Amino acid sequence: MFDGNTLTAIVYDEGAGVSDLARRIAEGWRQAGVKACGLIEQRIERPDRRRCDMLVRELASGATIAISHDRGALARGCLLDSDGLLRASALVQQALAGGAERAIFNKFGKAECEGWGLRDAIADAIGRGVPTIVFVPRRNLEPWRAFAGEIATECLARDLWEAADLSLSVP
Repeated sequence: MFDGNTLTAIVYDEGAGVSDLARRIAEGWRQAGVKACGLIEQRIERPDRRRCDMLVRELASGATIAISHDRGALARGCLLDSDGLLRASALVQQALAGGAERAIFNKFGKAECEGWGLRDAIADAIGRGVPTIVFVPRRNLEPWRAFAGEIATECLARDLWEAADLSLSVP
């Protein structure tokens, strides 16, 4: 499904369960002995909250980093913790410098659309020739395409689930 020499965007609609898909991809790489880096989203559901906490786990280091601020039980939306996101990005870049063979990024979100966030880490992976997967919400496709240009392949998350093709061609 994925060419080992490409940048792949997995496009999804909200609520598509992409965190589970990302975990399955990362687990496949781990089982194949691939030295991988990147960020997998983890949510902590709280029954007394309307929103959940957002965490990412960096694959190479195993570090878990909060990327949202706790705004209390009545919060209607999430507030990105920019320091947390930039710390996570720096860990990925350290892993890339240490010879990571694959990279995966949980989201090309608002921060990346605005020109910061994980953009430098994604660009670092591309510049090093590391095959990279980036999850892209459909609403962010145009900014993603402006960033990635012609080098990215796009596929739909739902097609991956339906095909159950998660071998992800690990060369």
